[in-house]
Amino acid sequence: MTSFSPEEMQQYHKEFDKSMHMFQEALSGYHKSTIDKQKEMFKDVMNKTMGVMDELSNTVLDKEGQDMEQKLSGDYQQFAKEGNAQGFDKVQDELANLRRIYSSEHRGE
Repeated sequence: MTSFSPEEMQQYHKEFDKSMHMFQEALSGYHKSTIDKQKEMFKDVMNKTMGVMDELSNTVLDKEGQDMEQKLSGDYQQFAKEGNAQGFDKVQDELANLRRIYSSEHRGE
């Protein structure tokens, strides 16, 4: 397993937190928007920030958090294909749970 310096870990945590926040903002914007071009832009942000979260999850999350992030990622991919309200609610709830878990883990460091 790769070992990271405290400074690197701090940067990875900042990036993960920033990505979660940006994903949340884009998800909300996507849900509220009625303009197709705007929805495409929000979807692009969600795709990119989900990619960052996928990349960093093994570094900044414990096993429970990693499992939650993987579930969120899979359900987001399904939502991205279908775009329905049920999928939105599911992704929104899972993101809130991941944020809660991440916050409690991060406070413990």
